Amino acid sequence: MFFTGVCLTFGTFAALYWAEQYVTSGIAAVLSATGPMIIIVIQTLVLKQQGNRQALIGCAVGVIGVTLLIIPSFSIEISTFWMVGCFAIIVGELFYAIGTIYTKHVIQKFETTSPIALNAVQMMYGGILLIILSFFTENIQFDNLLSFASMGSLLYLIIVGSMIGHSIYYWLVSRTNPIFPSTWLYISPLIAVVLGVIFYQEYLSWLTGIGTLTIIVGTVLVNYETLKKLLWQKATVQHVKN
Repeated sequence: MFFTGVCLTFGTFAALYWAEQYVTSGIAAVLSATGPMIIIVIQTLVLKQQGNRQALIGCAVGVIGVTLLIIPSFSIEISTFWMVGCFAIIVGELFYAIGTIYTKHVIQKFETTSPIALNAVQMMYGGILLIILSFFTENIQFDNLLSFASMGSLLYLIIVGSMIGHSIYYWLVSRTNPIFPSTWLYISPLIAVVLGVIFYQEYLSWLTGIGTLTIIVGTVLVNYETLKKLLWQKATVQHVKN
């Protein structure tokens, strides 16, 4: 569980948070969307599992979709730190991919333990490591954490992002495969755009619409075999009940 926490929580978010000092959120979203593709590459080249060309194509389509989605607010200021930041995000996604693949092994090893409990343990390990790292690398100002906006954001991330989101992620890994739940990396920027339109009246361009459709197509391509299997299992169960 410690290794899972190092990869999924510590490695992934430490790299992302540091990089976003020098890289825009749009670039970060595009680079983060490479996570499912890295999982497929590791499974194929390192673990020697049979590759799925359709899923790989779907990953590429998903990355293109995320790119189209954020183009209206896209900006690049290339510098040495910008390039290092981009590399850091890719390294973070490598941690994420390894952690996701290893999570499947952990869930199988502790098959009698709830995925929610397993998620809580790995986040505890990863969170402790992030806190330790922050003491050595940041000037922590506790006063800023006491504002209404900070507390609201923190509670949202704790409840929605961690308790609900990551628990569902673990549950999906236990029921499907490492690739299926990782495609949230395509959906997350889409949700951000929708919320921006609803709460901040942000402009919705035609490129955003094309990007949305592209993300949906990419997600379906990546998860086609899994979705087909789940639908077949559901139909079989329904047939047995009848």
